[in-house]
Amino acid sequence: MSVLYNSPLWYSTLRADSNPSAREIVPVVMELVHPKSVVDMGCGTAAWLAVFRAMGIENTIGVDGDYMDRSQLEIPVDHFVPADVTQPVKLSSRFDLAACLEVAEHLPPESAPVIVESLCRLAPVVLFSAAIPFQGGTHHVNEQWPEYWQALFARHGYQVIDCLRMRFWQNPAVAWHYAQNLMFYVDERQIANYPALQREQKDQTASVRRLIHPGRYLLTADLSQFSFRQVLKALPYFVCRFFRFHWHRWFGEKPLARQAK
Repeated sequence: MSVLYNSPLWYSTLRADSNPSAREIVPVVMELVHPKSVVDMGCGTAAWLAVFRAMGIENTIGVDGDYMDRSQLEIPVDHFVPADVTQPVKLSSRFDLAACLEVAEHLPPESAPVIVESLCRLAPVVLFSAAIPFQGGTHHVNEQWPEYWQALFARHGYQVIDCLRMRFWQNPAVAWHYAQNLMFYVDERQIANYPALQREQKDQTASVRRLIHPGRYLLTADLSQFSFRQVLKALPYFVCRFFRFHWHRWFGEKPLARQAK
């Protein structure tokens, strides 16, 4: 595991997906949940926590394997807790929000109930994203449709609120796997404490839809089957994604089109 997730290429790929996506998604999460403390299970470089911290949340903890290169962290080292997330994670305090983003599919199936229980123990609201079947990726050993995770969270009295995917579905700055998989799980006993989420819950069906993002579809599409005009039509999407991913790294700021908002 340490070899798979502790290389320059892995850190670079992680940042390319996480950093621009977090800058788009975290402000919306803040509006819906208003957390004052956040824990991230399987935090990687802690790019998501760095954005929460930039928005004023200082009480943050990132949890990941001891193999993590501390120099790659985007949060203070004393806010990082090394732990094996395949085992129960128990911290000294509870948080307002727990995040687990594209992590659970890397864990063996027998660890799925364990990480869900850890998340429910840590916070009343969970921001969760996990790979669907055949999504593909490094060491994906438990890719599942959303209802699999919905059932595991339901054991602890947590209800799914699927209000994020369509918000970011066509946002080129958000990595397609987050737009495809991201949702909330909320303790049903405390849902009244989150009126914005409660409103979103009223507008959804009981079961979560299985969705496959066009970005994922295009990765597997045989371009030889498409006309030159169709390929050209899809090209702006990928060009825009490329520049949004790399603009912040090159110039230290968001693209001008975003700044004007």
